[in-house]
Amino acid sequence: MKQTILKLLLLLLFLLSALHAAQEMREASLSRLIKTTEDIDFLTASDSGRWVTWRKIYDRKNDTLRIQSAANRTRYFNRLQILRHGFFRQDEIWLISKDGNGEWLNMKTGKSVGFTGVAAMEYLPASGLLLIQHDKKRRGALILMDAGGRTVRKMEHTVACTAGPSGTVFAAVEREDGKTAVISITAQGSRELLVVPEKVTVLKPEEDGKRLLVFLSGHTGKDLAAVNLQSGRVARLSDPAGPVRSVATLGSPFGSIYSLELLWPEKQQLTSGPDIWYGSDRDLIKKFYPDHQLPNVIWDAEEGKILKEITGGYGRTANLRSDRYFLNYNPTELQDYTQGQPPLKLYRYDAVTGQRAVLDTVRQQLYSDPEGKWLLSPVLNTPVYNELREIPETPWNLYRLADGSKTLLDRSGMQTPYFTGRGDILFDGIGGLRTVDPANGKVTVLAPFPGSNVKLLNGKSTALLSGNLLQVTEAPADRPLLLEVTQQESGSVMYCLWQRGVTTVIIPFTKDLIRKFSGDSQLRRFTWIRENYNRVPEVQTAVAGRKPVTLYKSNVGRPEAAEVRMEYTAYKGPDGKFLRGILYYPARYDKSRKYPVVVHIYEKQSQNANRFLKPSMKQSLGFNIRNLLEKGYFVYLPDISYGDDGPGLSALQCVNAAMDELVKNPAVDEVRIALVGQSFGGYETNFIAGHSKRFAAFISGTAHIDIVHDYHSFNYNYFKPDFWRYETYQYRMSVPFAKDRQKYFDNNPLYNADRVSAPVLLWTGLEDQNVDWQETRTFYNALRRNDKKVIALFYKNNGHGMIDEKSQTDLSRRLLDWLDYFLKDVPIDWIGKEMKKDAKF
Repeated sequence: MKQTILKLLLLLLFLLSALHAAQEMREASLSRLIKTTEDIDFLTASDSGRWVTWRKIYDRKNDTLRIQSAANRTRYFNRLQILRHGFFRQDEIWLISKDGNGEWLNMKTGKSVGFTGVAAMEYLPASGLLLIQHDKKRRGALILMDAGGRTVRKMEHTVACTAGPSGTVFAAVEREDGKTAVISITAQGSRELLVVPEKVTVLKPEEDGKRLLVFLSGHTGKDLAAVNLQSGRVARLSDPAGPVRSVATLGSPFGSIYSLELLWPEKQQLTSGPDIWYGSDRDLIKKFYPDHQLPNVIWDAEEGKILKEITGGYGRTANLRSDRYFLNYNPTELQDYTQGQPPLKLYRYDAVTGQRAVLDTVRQQLYSDPEGKWLLSPVLNTPVYNELREIPETPWNLYRLADGSKTLLDRSGMQTPYFTGRGDILFDGIGGLRTVDPANGKVTVLAPFPGSNVKLLNGKSTALLSGNLLQVTEAPADRPLLLEVTQQESGSVMYCLWQRGVTTVIIPFTKDLIRKFSGDSQLRRFTWIRENYNRVPEVQTAVAGRKPVTLYKSNVGRPEAAEVRMEYTAYKGPDGKFLRGILYYPARYDKSRKYPVVVHIYEKQSQNANRFLKPSMKQSLGFNIRNLLEKGYFVYLPDISYGDDGPGLSALQCVNAAMDELVKNPAVDEVRIALVGQSFGGYETNFIAGHSKRFAAFISGTAHIDIVHDYHSFNYNYFKPDFWRYETYQYRMSVPFAKDRQKYFDNNPLYNADRVSAPVLLWTGLEDQNVDWQETRTFYNALRRNDKKVIALFYKNNGHGMIDEKSQTDLSRRLLDWLDYFLKDVPIDWIGKEMKKDAKF
């Protein structure tokens, strides 16, 4: 009997030793894979299309810049520690390294010229000169060099410089008397434009070449000077406005008229007494940032005066590239904190008649034509947040600025408007391209792409108000339209040129992920990065209508990515529509074995199924699919949609339906499944933890636990109450708490903390302002009070995700530890310290 027991003990020790050895081998293999796996990013192409650059990125470094010929894959250059670079002429590039060294490289000849102490480099196409500005150690020397490398102009003690559209260089130069001179420089000579006692911080030449804006900083505050480059006349903002603490321009000017944001010197603030919060206050952010809404003024730089009659005391005024029509609005007039962005009551001011009238109440999404004749905005009260991130079915309102009239464009699927210059408006969107005749509102299908979403890639957009609230959009004139066409059903994408009914394919429909797609200035040659979950990133190029060519393939000789296996599951959501789940198979999969599963939830994840799976321990959320596959886990990403019952119950229904499909796979170990989520996905994990017994462990990060409390709380990330997040945004409750308390109660994870059926790992950053970190501690307290097994990780100096690499690595390691402990029975000291005690589940 004793011999039998001894043999069993020896066998057990042998099995444990083998398990430990296998675990160590997997860890070593993962470590090597992380260290050696290459990714590609930051792809840029020259205007000529002859050369491309990208950065080679590894987990521990990303300092290699590759300069590659688009016509000859064997012609390339590598450079290390490059901070900035720019192509010029046909075959040349300038580069600045992190240590301040500059280089001028001719890729055709291989000739290189080096410079030290470089602060900035820029090519001036109008003059054909290369500008080099040195740092203070090199006396701030500014040099202009011609194509032969000869210095044609040099100036020292420059503190700021920029180039205008004509090739003229504008420089701020420190003089011996302490003043600053603003000088224009060309190959032919230089001219002093302005001498000021203040420091020059920014020089901004206008696109039409008529005026130079000079931003100044002195003892009395900030100032702005406008120099007429034709007459030499100088106007200073301080003359009509007085001293200001900050000044910023908004959008592009019309003639000499500028829209400016000003911040006047601080007034004396009372420090005693209470901070009074009024129930009718529509701008609570002022409690924390009194100057967040800068006063908006219209400044005529030629006449040197502020046009107060145009702003009329309203918080914001937009100059629609017109000397007649302006838009006024108060950004907080309609703020009630039930929407992410409040609607705007928009006023139209006519500078000729001096009349101001209400145009409409609109969403904060406005588009105008370059002449300021028309205005477009999606119809108010149409969906903004879409759970599947598809284009909302939104009609549009079209406004004629001359008379304020409105026309409804009641056609769904139209996404972004572009004004063509021919008098009509081009919309991309679902089903193809459409044009609108603004005179009668007639919508015509220009280029049909049935069942696809079409996006215009070579349109132009110019912001006239901060935050892109108002944009001037233009379609390319007399040029092909560069399109991205995505099939709605399959997700396959095509890139093509379209002109006068003819489609020229650049990339045929593919399920691969295409990113960093761009074309040369003539739309002849195109470059992009292609990848998939089982395809390593490649840099490809093609001439329109010809077969793509691979310029570079990463991870050569590494077959691991091609061996990754993935399949889809299908199930129904609360609305009865089919959803998809992505199931990734463990590395070195053996169909005779059973494997544990990690389920990760957050909204719709199937749209990312074609991303290259790069292993890394430097994850802000600690979760990495490839790491888990290499360690022998299935990874399952089920999509979630939302019904009328609320977000928690909807997520529970979707996950249950997805799990029913998952367990049909004979290799899935049903008793070794963990659920993981972060942020909104963490809320859903918290909720499911109290309603399901299908999981052996849970991991939840930076997530809400008590939505009844949080609904009524103040959010210090957005500086407003959190009503909007629940009623009209991601939580999709669609009703205030007071009107349907039960719905909030039914979807509140906290109320079922006593029913949690498996150990929970919680984590958060103590600087998280998006989801208050105390939500995590509340769940920790609730689980502890109900004798549930829980460990909480509180990271200092981190927020909604891990910021520093040390914390990223620590979180990634601890998440893997948690899964190994509960799904593989791997002993982990820091977990076992808590779990070895009696638990009550």
